[in-house]
Formats: sequence, C-alpha cells, structure tokens
Amino acid sequence: MTTARDILQSVTVEPTFNVDELATVLQALSDLDRDSTSCAVAMTAGGGGVLSATRAALDAADIAATAGRVLARGEASDLTVVRSVLEAAAVAAERCAQECGAHAEHSEHCRIHSESASRAAGLLRSQISSLG
Repeated sequence: MTTARDILQSVTVEPTFNVDELATVLQALSDLDRDSTSCAVAMTAGGGGVLSATRAALDAADIAATAGRVLARGEASDLTVVRSVLEAAAVAAERCAQECGAHAEHSEHCRIHSESASRAAGLLRSQISSLG
C-alpha cells in the first residue's frame, strides 16, 4: 500500500513543506474525514437531537477532505491559500472536538471522534505555526 509519505517523496519538485510533517498532517486529515463521517452517520441513525454535532461533523469531513487535496499538491502552493485551508480545517476540528466531547461519555463514536478531532486540530495548529 502506498502511503502519503511515499508519494510525496516521489515528487520531483522541491516541496513547500517537510515531507514527514506533511504526511502526518495528511493522515490526520484523512482520519478526521473518516471519523467525522462515521460519527455523523451514527448520530443520524441514533436520533436524539444532535443536529448541531451532526452538522459540525459533516462540515469537518468536507473541510478535511478539501484541505487534504490542497496540501497533497505539495509544491509551489500559495501559502495564503494553504494557511486559510489549514485554519478552516483546524476550526472545524476544534468545533467537532467540543460538540462530540459533550456526548463522549454516553457515546463511543463521539468519544473516538472527539479524540480524533482534537489530535487533528493540534497538528493543524502546529502546521499553521510552522508556516510563519
């Protein structure tokens, strides 16, 4: 199986980011997309008036997928766009961590999602800081 790191290292143009850090962020975004989608489906199936959390999860999934595609381009990226995409993904992840964190003790999928979102938010904030 090809990893994000493998494909990023195969690029012939010098990447804008450290390949190892970028691969870690791409994996976190992929995890956030998957976990957010799964949690939203579980919340929809379970009912219980969690509309805000479901919307937060769906927003995070869409933004994480988009951010992953933008970052996967690797080289010669417009840093203003990259910074904006990272910021949007971090905000969405933080919102999910908060929303699902409120349900974590009652719902395993929310606990997993909240932890994944917190981890992604931290990595994204770190990447934003490294951009200068």
